[in-house]
Amino acid sequence: MRYTIITAILIFISAVLMAQQEEKAITDIAIFAESYKSGSDGNVVVNHDVAVASLLDKYILLCSKRKAYPGWRVQIFLSSDRNAHTKAEQTKRVFQVRYPNYGVYMGYKAPFFRVRVGDFRTKNEAIKFKNTIQKQFPNCWVVESQIGLPSLDKE
Repeated sequence: MRYTIITAILIFISAVLMAQQEEKAITDIAIFAESYKSGSDGNVVVNHDVAVASLLDKYILLCSKRKAYPGWRVQIFLSSDRNAHTKAEQTKRVFQVRYPNYGVYMGYKAPFFRVRVGDFRTKNEAIKFKNTIQKQFPNCWVVESQIGLPSLDKE
């Protein structure tokens, strides 16, 4: 009996506390909405610690030096034959002629020569492109890879 009463009291207290937290969150949102509406010039002023600005500057610097990002490519050739290097070069040239707007990356990771194409940010983009080239390169498949991002400079 005592356990039932104690459990009921704890449930009641937790319900009261949660209701107060929800009320506080609603008032916080209302205050934020009022302060957001009150800006007549359309500018937002962010007050933050100097350490935050320093960390943000360091993060921007590190990201600007980064050359590769996780992404996806389509692998169109993989072989470890005696003449795999020659076949890989030939596959690379054939692809470059048919699809000049896509990057082609030939690599060797023992014992295989491989040719990968494209720089896709999402797997869906890579799958769509794989479906486009599958008739010309029937043994192609999508692989995870480090990709280079396109330049954002306006021409």
